[in-house]
Amino acid sequence: KPFTPDELLRRLHLVLDGKLPEKRPISEKEGTMTMDPKPQTEAACRDYAHEGADHVLLVEDDPILSELLEEVLVAEGYRVSRAGTIAGARERLATEPSIFILDGVLPDGDGLSLMDEIRSDPRSADRPIIILSGRSNSHDKAAGLLTGADDYLAKPFETDELVARVHALLRRAAALNDSSPL
Repeated sequence: KPFTPDELLRRLHLVLDGKLPEKRPISEKEGTMTMDPKPQTEAACRDYAHEGADHVLLVEDDPILSELLEEVLVAEGYRVSRAGTIAGARERLATEPSIFILDGVLPDGDGLSLMDEIRSDPRSADRPIIILSGRSNSHDKAAGLLTGADDYLAKPFETDELVARVHALLRRAAALNDSSPL
């Protein structure tokens, strides 16, 4: 169920102030944490958000931040699928997201190793990837960008900045596709 504007603001302030409640899985599936209050098929994404809209695969293990970002992105007109683990993200690659937002550190690995898998898959190799990470030093940012991320955003961050970066990367990807001779 969507958050009320007051609840969304309250959760945003918790994230930005670093006062998040203890992380907890929403559901358990075969021993891995998943973030699946809704079915994550392509049809379910269309039912949940906007048909024909760009599709975001959000891979974030913090349930509060994940829900918040989903609400913000859906309000901006995107279809959103969520996963809380690398295993969950692998299951959703078949939905062919337009853009990936990856947490830098996940319970079953790191976002950079998932990024390598995304880049090696011909279906998703050219899709934009944004890394979200609590690691904010310049070495970690450079490592993320040099290993294939299109953008890197350190936590905590403003949601409007994330949305602007998503818009910009998708606009650039669309322009590249329009100019491609294929």
